[in-house]
Amino acid sequence: MSLTDRGGPFQIHQNHANPSRKLGYFVYQIFSRTTVILYIFWQPIPYLLWNFSNETIRIVLYSIFIFGALLVTYSSFLIDHFELFGLKQVFYYFLNKDIPEKPPFKMPGLFKIVRHPLDLGFLIVFWFTPEMSIGHLQLAIFMTCYLFIGTHYEERDLIKKFPSYEEYKQTTPRFIPFLYLFRKHK
Repeated sequence: MSLTDRGGPFQIHQNHANPSRKLGYFVYQIFSRTTVILYIFWQPIPYLLWNFSNETIRIVLYSIFIFGALLVTYSSFLIDHFELFGLKQVFYYFLNKDIPEKPPFKMPGLFKIVRHPLDLGFLIVFWFTPEMSIGHLQLAIFMTCYLFIGTHYEERDLIKKFPSYEEYKQTTPRFIPFLYLFRKHK
Protein backbone atom coordinates (compact mmCIF):
# COMPACT_ATOMS: atom_id res chain seq x y z
CA MET A 1 0.00 0.00 0.00
CA SER A 2 1.47 3.38 -0.97
CA LEU A 3 1.18 6.72 0.77
CA THR A 4 -1.46 7.82 -1.71
CA ASP A 5 -3.70 4.76 -1.35
CA ARG A 6 -5.12 5.67 2.04
CA GLY A 7 -4.93 9.45 2.02
CA GLY A 8 -1.28 9.73 3.00
CA PRO A 9 0.77 12.89 2.79
CA PHE A 10 1.19 12.70 -0.98
CA GLN A 11 -2.45 12.28 -1.92
CA ILE A 12 -3.67 14.61 -4.70
CA HIS A 13 -6.39 16.94 -3.52
CA GLN A 14 -9.65 15.76 -5.13
CA ASN A 15 -10.83 19.26 -6.08
CA HIS A 16 -7.64 19.81 -8.06
CA ALA A 17 -8.21 16.61 -10.04
CA ASN A 18 -11.62 17.85 -11.21
CA PRO A 19 -11.56 18.17 -15.04
CA SER A 20 -13.64 21.37 -15.00
CA ARG A 21 -10.77 23.17 -13.27
CA LYS A 22 -7.92 21.88 -15.42
CA LEU A 23 -6.78 25.20 -16.88
CA GLY A 24 -6.70 27.08 -13.59
CA TYR A 25 -5.03 24.20 -11.83
CA PHE A 26 -2.53 23.90 -14.70
CA VAL A 27 -1.57 27.57 -14.37
CA TYR A 28 -1.26 27.22 -10.60
CA GLN A 29 0.93 24.12 -11.00
CA ILE A 30 3.17 25.92 -13.50
CA PHE A 31 3.69 28.71 -10.95
CA SER A 32 4.31 26.13 -8.20
CA ARG A 33 6.88 24.18 -10.15
CA THR A 34 8.55 27.32 -11.47
CA THR A 35 8.86 28.56 -7.89
CA VAL A 36 10.67 25.38 -6.88
CA ILE A 37 12.97 25.72 -9.90
CA LEU A 38 13.68 29.36 -8.96
CA TYR A 39 14.65 28.33 -5.44
CA ILE A 40 16.90 25.50 -6.61
CA PHE A 41 18.72 27.35 -9.40
CA TRP A 42 18.62 30.87 -7.98
CA GLN A 43 21.59 33.03 -8.98
CA PRO A 44 21.82 36.48 -7.43
CA ILE A 45 21.65 39.48 -9.71
CA PRO A 46 23.60 42.02 -7.67
CA TYR A 47 22.55 45.29 -9.34
CA LEU A 48 20.75 47.36 -6.72
CA LEU A 49 17.52 49.24 -7.36
CA TRP A 50 17.68 50.83 -3.96
CA ASN A 51 20.01 50.76 -1.01
CA PHE A 52 19.05 52.87 1.99
CA SER A 53 22.14 53.97 3.86
CA ASN A 54 20.26 55.96 6.50
CA GLU A 55 20.51 53.83 9.65
CA THR A 56 17.03 54.81 10.90
CA ILE A 57 15.38 53.75 7.64
CA ARG A 58 17.34 50.48 7.66
CA ILE A 59 16.25 49.72 11.24
CA VAL A 60 12.60 50.50 10.40
CA LEU A 61 12.67 48.30 7.28
CA TYR A 62 14.43 45.43 9.08
CA SER A 63 11.92 45.72 11.93
CA ILE A 64 9.02 45.46 9.48
CA PHE A 65 10.79 42.51 7.82
CA ILE A 66 11.13 40.73 11.20
CA PHE A 67 7.48 41.49 11.95
CA GLY A 68 6.57 39.80 8.64
CA ALA A 69 8.64 36.72 9.49
CA LEU A 70 7.02 36.49 12.92
CA LEU A 71 3.59 36.94 11.29
CA VAL A 72 4.30 33.96 9.00
CA THR A 73 5.32 31.81 11.97
CA TYR A 74 2.42 32.84 14.20
CA SER A 75 -0.16 32.45 11.41
CA SER A 76 1.09 28.97 10.56
CA PHE A 77 0.39 27.84 14.13
CA LEU A 78 -3.10 29.37 14.01
CA ILE A 79 -4.06 27.14 11.07
CA ASP A 80 -2.26 23.97 12.28
CA HIS A 81 1.44 24.40 11.58
CA PHE A 82 2.09 20.66 11.52
CA GLU A 83 -0.58 19.94 8.91
CA LEU A 84 0.54 22.89 6.78
CA PHE A 85 4.03 21.42 6.42
CA GLY A 86 2.83 17.82 6.02
CA LEU A 87 4.12 16.61 9.38
CA LYS A 88 0.68 15.66 10.69
CA GLN A 89 -0.08 13.58 7.59
CA VAL A 90 3.22 11.69 7.90
CA PHE A 91 2.67 11.16 11.64
CA TYR A 92 -0.79 9.63 11.09
CA TYR A 93 0.51 7.56 8.19
CA PHE A 94 3.17 5.95 10.36
CA LEU A 95 0.62 5.36 13.13
CA ASN A 96 -1.51 3.67 10.46
CA LYS A 97 -4.48 5.90 11.35
CA ASP A 98 -6.77 8.11 9.31
CA ILE A 99 -6.33 11.85 9.66
CA PRO A 100 -9.18 13.26 11.79
CA GLU A 101 -11.80 15.37 10.05
CA LYS A 102 -11.18 19.09 10.07
CA PRO A 103 -13.36 21.17 12.38
CA PRO A 104 -15.92 23.55 10.90
CA PHE A 105 -14.76 26.90 9.52
CA LYS A 106 -13.31 29.14 12.19
CA MET A 107 -11.46 32.46 12.30
CA PRO A 108 -8.79 32.32 15.00
CA GLY A 109 -6.85 35.43 16.04
CA LEU A 110 -5.52 37.41 13.10
CA PHE A 111 -8.01 35.81 10.71
CA LYS A 112 -10.63 38.15 12.17
CA ILE A 113 -8.89 41.18 10.61
CA VAL A 114 -7.32 39.69 7.45
CA ARG A 115 -8.19 36.53 5.48
CA HIS A 116 -4.60 35.52 4.69
CA PRO A 117 -2.23 36.65 7.47
CA LEU A 118 0.35 34.00 6.51
CA ASP A 119 0.53 35.35 2.96
CA LEU A 120 0.57 38.93 4.25
CA GLY A 121 3.63 38.01 6.30
CA PHE A 122 5.33 36.62 3.19
CA LEU A 123 4.50 39.78 1.22
CA ILE A 124 6.03 41.91 3.98
CA VAL A 125 9.17 39.75 3.98
CA PHE A 126 9.52 39.98 0.19
CA TRP A 127 9.04 43.74 -0.12
CA PHE A 128 10.30 45.45 3.06
CA THR A 129 14.04 45.42 2.64
CA PRO A 130 16.61 48.22 2.80
CA GLU A 131 18.41 46.73 -0.23
CA MET A 132 16.46 45.72 -3.33
CA SER A 133 18.49 44.06 -6.06
CA ILE A 134 17.15 43.14 -9.51
CA GLY A 135 17.15 39.48 -8.45
CA HIS A 136 15.27 40.21 -5.23
CA LEU A 137 12.75 42.28 -7.20
CA GLN A 138 12.19 39.40 -9.64
CA LEU A 139 11.63 37.01 -6.75
CA ALA A 140 9.31 39.46 -4.96
CA ILE A 141 7.21 40.03 -8.10
CA PHE A 142 7.01 36.33 -8.92
CA MET A 143 6.10 35.31 -5.38
CA THR A 144 3.52 38.11 -5.11
CA CYS A 145 1.84 36.83 -8.28
CA TYR A 146 2.02 33.28 -6.93
CA LEU A 147 0.34 34.32 -3.66
CA PHE A 148 -2.43 36.22 -5.42
CA ILE A 149 -3.17 33.32 -7.79
CA GLY A 150 -2.90 30.75 -4.99
CA THR A 151 -5.26 32.58 -2.66
CA HIS A 152 -7.78 32.99 -5.48
CA TYR A 153 -7.98 29.20 -5.94
CA GLU A 154 -7.76 28.52 -2.22
CA GLU A 155 -10.76 30.78 -1.61
CA ARG A 156 -12.78 29.06 -4.33
CA ASP A 157 -12.19 25.75 -2.55
CA LEU A 158 -13.02 27.27 0.85
CA ILE A 159 -16.34 28.67 -0.42
CA LYS A 160 -17.30 25.22 -1.70
CA LYS A 161 -16.29 23.52 1.54
CA PHE A 162 -17.58 26.21 3.91
CA PRO A 163 -20.52 28.26 2.52
CA SER A 164 -20.10 30.73 5.41
CA TYR A 165 -16.71 31.68 3.92
CA GLU A 166 -18.50 33.84 1.32
CA GLU A 167 -19.81 36.17 4.03
CA TYR A 168 -16.38 36.19 5.70
CA LYS A 169 -14.86 37.09 2.33
CA GLN A 170 -17.22 40.06 1.96
CA THR A 171 -16.43 41.47 5.41
CA THR A 172 -12.71 40.75 5.85
CA PRO A 173 -9.91 42.04 3.57
CA ARG A 174 -7.69 39.54 1.80
CA PHE A 175 -4.27 40.97 2.71
CA ILE A 176 -4.46 44.53 4.04
CA PRO A 177 -5.98 44.76 7.53
CA PHE A 178 -8.71 47.33 8.07
CA LEU A 179 -9.00 48.01 4.31
CA TYR A 180 -12.79 47.75 4.48
CA LEU A 181 -12.93 50.63 6.97
CA PHE A 182 -12.13 52.99 4.08
CA ARG A 183 -14.66 51.49 1.67
CA LYS A 184 -18.01 53.17 1.23
CA HIS A 185 -20.85 51.11 2.64
CA LYS A 186 -23.80 50.42 0.37
